[in-house]
Amino acid sequence: MALTGDQNYTRRGPPGGRNEFGYAPSANAVIYRGALLGMTVAGTVQPIQVAGTVAFAGMADRASNTAGQPVAQAFVIGLLGTWALTVPTVTQANIGTYLRAPVYATDDGTLTLTAGSNLQIGTLVGIDPNGQTFVALLGT
Repeated sequence: MALTGDQNYTRRGPPGGRNEFGYAPSANAVIYRGALLGMTVAGTVQPIQVAGTVAFAGMADRASNTAGQPVAQAFVIGLLGTWALTVPTVTQANIGTYLRAPVYATDDGTLTLTAGSNLQIGTLVGIDPNGQTFVALLGT
């Protein structure tokens, strides 16, 4: 389900390497903290499910509601790294010894293992003892 508010996800490991990049949000984009960001051909970011997304840009570090605000005054950091994210129906078989299943987003807050027309955002790297799944975002 698409996000309707800010999210706080657990990051696995140090944020080393400063895998964080700043982007201007698309005009009138409403971006929540923890949203999965899509890059447009214009080089701006928006929630993944919005038409015009061409590539994955990272996870938003803070909210940015630019409605009525000039885009030049807004700025969103796209975080990379490994995060605890909910991926329904994942089992240990999706990880295996060498296989790391691709993870796709259907919107800024919903993940799946099904490609279809969904945008790949990373790979499944582990499941902790509590059943929490960890995804290494593309570009990490």
